[in-house]
Amino acid sequence: MIPQSPASDRPVRIAIIGQTTILPDGTLDRSGALAVALRGLPDVSVTLRTIAGNEDTGSAITSVLDAAGIAVQITSRPDGDPTPIRLGDTLDIWGLFAHDLVILDADDAPLRAFLTDLPAHTAPGVRMLGTLDYLTGAAPAREREIALRFDAIAGTVDQARALFGPPAASLDAISVTNAIGAMMRGANLRAAAILEGQTLAVAALDEPPVSIAVPEDASRPHVIAAIAVTMARRGRWIEAADLLATPAGS
Repeated sequence: MIPQSPASDRPVRIAIIGQTTILPDGTLDRSGALAVALRGLPDVSVTLRTIAGNEDTGSAITSVLDAAGIAVQITSRPDGDPTPIRLGDTLDIWGLFAHDLVILDADDAPLRAFLTDLPAHTAPGVRMLGTLDYLTGAAPAREREIALRFDAIAGTVDQARALFGPPAASLDAISVTNAIGAMMRGANLRAAAILEGQTLAVAALDEPPVSIAVPEDASRPHVIAAIAVTMARRGRWIEAADLLATPAGS
């Protein structure tokens, strides 16, 4: 099944492949926090594929996600192995890529390389969004290559500087996104959304650059969620501003 432009009479479907843990206050971090932020926006259906270090942690994560109305695909590793999701873990590729958008928020570089090579062969209609949280490791040239395979990337200005280096180094968010935009020609990447303070700068191949004011109370997961839903709805980037102004749980 190849996802087409989402019908206006159904929720958009977003899948996240990533990692999360339970915080002391009972909430989730990383991909779990992003899943909850997505579910808090109107007309969004969310699936999270993740790994837990043991069955007790897996049950606790599942309980939080179930309460938020998020579909959970979770595997508990034996013997308390804390290794996050990685290449070789079982993934429902067809099911995950039948969503309107897949967010890849995983630390394992081989997994990122494998999954970013899949859409053209598995589901050409799906969009892929990559967070920059794990794309600033010890092999920047390889990570830049992977970043350019996504349909869009999202992260902070510091992450973008670390990943792309010159000419992005020492530039503000708007200049960084424009520098990344110049790298998109001939690549799969079509947009970069870069956050600096209360400004979200977006450069895209098919739209003029956009600068969006981010509300002071908007969390980083909320910002990424707004970017993701705009992508999943095949909207214009300026429409992310309305989603950023939407209170969680609306």
